[in-house]
Amino acid sequence: MLHACDEQRQGLGLQMVESTRANRSEPPELLACVDSIREELGLQKIAVMRSDASEPLSLLVQQKEDTVVRLAKAARPTAGTIEALDTLKQDGVPFVIATTSGKPRVPVCVDAAGMRSYFPSDDAHIHSGESDFVPSKFKPEPDVYLKAAQSVDREPGNCLAVEDSASGVGSASNAGIGLIVGYVGASHIGQDAKASHASMLMAGTRATNGRGADVVISHMHDLPKLVSFFKSQVAAGKKTDGWSSVSIPESAIPNPCGEIYWRQ
Repeated sequence: MLHACDEQRQGLGLQMVESTRANRSEPPELLACVDSIREELGLQKIAVMRSDASEPLSLLVQQKEDTVVRLAKAARPTAGTIEALDTLKQDGVPFVIATTSGKPRVPVCVDAAGMRSYFPSDDAHIHSGESDFVPSKFKPEPDVYLKAAQSVDREPGNCLAVEDSASGVGSASNAGIGLIVGYVGASHIGQDAKASHASMLMAGTRATNGRGADVVISHMHDLPKLVSFFKSQVAAGKKTDGWSSVSIPESAIPNPCGEIYWRQ
């Protein structure tokens, strides 16, 4: 993000971001505007940080710290997520988080969203590509999914992944996850963008073998239905090998609560 910003600034003949910041050369009216927005978001004003010498060493460090502070206030579960987790818990289905994002960013989201009872341990239930590996293993590398599968004592092919990004789908595919469910119900995906985002998730552009999401849902109420279908396939010995796309019949999601996007 910062690199892209610097490229645009360079094209306009402006100083690089860190140089501007180090030289304190932002226009005062711009800094005042930024601080006004930061105050609304519950973040410390830059003017205050500079007055007491608590400003982070770089804008990247500041961005990471600001993100944690904001998420600790603003993160909320999407529609149907708590109910879906309750159903999975009642059905005895183990589940964990497998994310590229680092700690403490993810744990503070879990707490703010009121989901700590589902993921009680940062080590056992929240697996981070950024924080749990040296060096970090970011999606679409498979490492975080392989670690997550091992944590619930399952082969990757016996696991189901829920993903909302191309790199995440690629990571699950590269790890050989048995069923990959795309998700377009998050707040950053607008209603008009759901269909195109679903197509992107199914395209498999970040997977080594080109496998994308096997089906895409827009409401978490429909997730337990897919888990139940997948469990029945595993029990019947019909599960996927984890490396090829799975054919999901429409009967797997009776009376869907949201839009369902099927592989063409």
